[in-house]
Amino acid sequence: IAIVTRCRSSLLSAIDSVVNQDYPGHLHLLLVGDNSPEILTIVRQIGRDNVIISAISVSGLNSNTDNHPLPRVAILRNIAVTLLETPLIAFLDDDNTWETNHLSSLYSLLTREDAEATHSWRRLLREDGEPWIPTRFPWSKRDSLSERHLFGVYRKLGVFSDDEIVRDTVTLPFEGRDYGTVDMGEWLFSRSLLVRFPFEYRYS
Repeated sequence: IAIVTRCRSSLLSAIDSVVNQDYPGHLHLLLVGDNSPEILTIVRQIGRDNVIISAISVSGLNSNTDNHPLPRVAILRNIAVTLLETPLIAFLDDDNTWETNHLSSLYSLLTREDAEATHSWRRLLREDGEPWIPTRFPWSKRDSLSERHLFGVYRKLGVFSDDEIVRDTVTLPFEGRDYGTVDMGEWLFSRSLLVRFPFEYRYS
C-alpha cells in the first residue's frame, strides 16, 4: 500500500484506516513524502505491530512537474511500485480513508475472477463524517462549464444519484466520448501489472 503525501493533517486518519483493515494477509504501508522529510518522524511515532510501515521523502523531481500535481504524483507512485515488493499494491490519498473490509473484499474479487486489477465504488463524506450527496461535480472549478457538464453527465448515467455513493466505472460511453473514471484509492492491482504499465507522467 502506498500513500503519497505532503504530510497534511488528514494523513493520520488515512494511516489508521489502513492499519484497521480486516485483510488476513501481511500489509506493508509505504509513505512517500513529496519533499516532506518530516514523514520519517511521523512513522517513528506510529508504532503499530500489525502493519509494516516505512517511509521515504523524495526531493529533486524534475522542475517541469513543480506546478502540475498529476505528473508529480505519477512519478511518486512509480517510485512506490519500485520499492514495494508485495505481490499486490493499492494506493490511498492522504485525505481519504478506507472502510475496514476494503482490501479483503477487493482481494476476494480479484482471486475469484483471476484478474490483475479490481476496484470498488466510493462514498463522499463531509469533514464531520456525515454523507455528502453531490449537487455539483466536486473535482472541477466551481461554476465552471466543466463542472456543470460533468455533473449532468454523471447524474444522467447513474454515477451520481440520490445518495453519497459514487458508482465509478472504467468504461462509460456517452455521446461519442468515454466518461469512465475510477479513483486511484478504489483499486487493487497486481504488482506485475504496474511494472508492465507504469503511471504516465508526460502530458501534451
